Amino acid sequence: MNLIMENWRGYLNEANEPTVGEFVTAFAKSKPALMRKVLGISSKVVAGIAAGALIGATGGGAAAMGAMGAMGAMGVKGGAAGVAGALAGETGTQALQKAVDFVMPKIAQKSKPLAMWMHRNLLRGVPDDQRKPIDAYFDLDDEFKALITGGAKDSPLFKKFAKELAEKHAQAFAAMDQESDLGKPLSDFLAGTASQYLQSWLKDGALSPELAGITITKQEA
Repeated sequence: MNLIMENWRGYLNEANEPTVGEFVTAFAKSKPALMRKVLGISSKVVAGIAAGALIGATGGGAAAMGAMGAMGAMGVKGGAAGVAGALAGETGTQALQKAVDFVMPKIAQKSKPLAMWMHRNLLRGVPDDQRKPIDAYFDLDDEFKALITGGAKDSPLFKKFAKELAEKHAQAFAAMDQESDLGKPLSDFLAGTASQYLQSWLKDGALSPELAGITITKQEA
């Protein structure tokens, strides 16, 4: 989990494993237009989520406000005041609840469109030097992609991996349907990044029995 936390520097509290709330917050912060389009929610709600509404909502009441006040230390601007400002006319507590009420059912309802976007993102690829931290969950490290495609644009093995990862994402998002899920570890739903899934599925033969036992690692610079 240390590698994941390093990738998420500036988004999440590195002392703890990412939660569902932190994951969705980072998604809203990194890809607001996509969240608006796929989930069908307003810019105000997306801005409130990006400002930390879902992370604050896991604490409830004064504890929630305190959690949101700590968001600045995680590199997410705004805190409680930012959320209330993003959802103009709302108190901080109202803004928190509105964001939760909007987004949690939407994530489960739109699990397949979200997974389809992730599938396209993986097939298209994002160069390592252009990736945002959250892209690690939807895109392979360049070295890993080169290995699975044999240096070509794609391969049957790569396409199979992309399809199965999309199915895994769809299942995970469909299960994120309760407010109580916000405080749960992300690993309860997603076991790791795209590259970590590839490593695991190659090693145990899930992608191809002929490749069972193969271990791949990323070369350090």
